[in-house]
Amino acid sequence: MNGVIGWGLNDERDVNEALRMCSKCLTPGGLLILGLNEQIPSTPPLGHMAALAAFDPVECPPIAAQHYNVPTPLPEREHSFAFYQKPTSAPSTQCGDVHHEP
Repeated sequence: MNGVIGWGLNDERDVNEALRMCSKCLTPGGLLILGLNEQIPSTPPLGHMAALAAFDPVECPPIAAQHYNVPTPLPEREHSFAFYQKPTSAPSTQCGDVHHEP
């Protein structure tokens, strides 16, 4: 999920719902890569996202990190990636069963 957090998904409720759907749609062991610009005010902090509890932080082998900041000459345009994995022990679910939580 790249470029939507802070650019359309601007509040915690919407981001959590998107992450819940990612968890529901990914197969056990599936990877979730989040791309976002943490420097802009409309980006909710990932640390506030309760739905990330459904994932384990995972290191991306080529960069040997769980979180990677893409260097740019302009700090306000800095982009970062965070890597997560759905636990292999998680039950499989049906992707099309959408519901909204308050």
